[in-house]
Amino acid sequence: MKMNRLIIMLLACVIYTGCQKITPADDNESLPRLEENDDSSDEGQKVFTVEEFRNADLGDRYVWVKGIIVGACSKSIKNAEWMDPFTFDNAILLSDELGDNTEKKVIAIQLRTKAMKNEFGLATNPNNYGRTVAFYGTKQRYLGVPGMKKNVVGGRWLDE
Repeated sequence: MKMNRLIIMLLACVIYTGCQKITPADDNESLPRLEENDDSSDEGQKVFTVEEFRNADLGDRYVWVKGIIVGACSKSIKNAEWMDPFTFDNAILLSDELGDNTEKKVIAIQLRTKAMKNEFGLATNPNNYGRTVAFYGTKQRYLGVPGMKKNVVGGRWLDE
């Protein structure tokens, strides 16, 4: 009887430790290489523009998308902030051109972690407005527009 309890306890421990949530790393060093030219032979490494990303059927494939930070948002695209002062660090809005601030021209990127909010968020860093950045993740609907939500692995500045 004691042996059965011990086996059940051991099995429960193995199951519990095997069910840990796996989250993407915030370490930009672990991100795949970025190919900024259009003739990349590895389609997974190609960098999509905002317009290409919006129009592409990507399924669950991880891709790079680049754009200019044109706003901040939280909960819905209707809450978008297009000018300083910014109050949201939850998400940023990217566009291909500065001044393209309509829901038909932008994508939303969820800033999932504190590190991402500290680096890319407009409330924390209003000087990020107008900067060019690329993010790696999967395409999902977010805040009512195409974007990257839960599967955002990380981002890189392209204007440094």
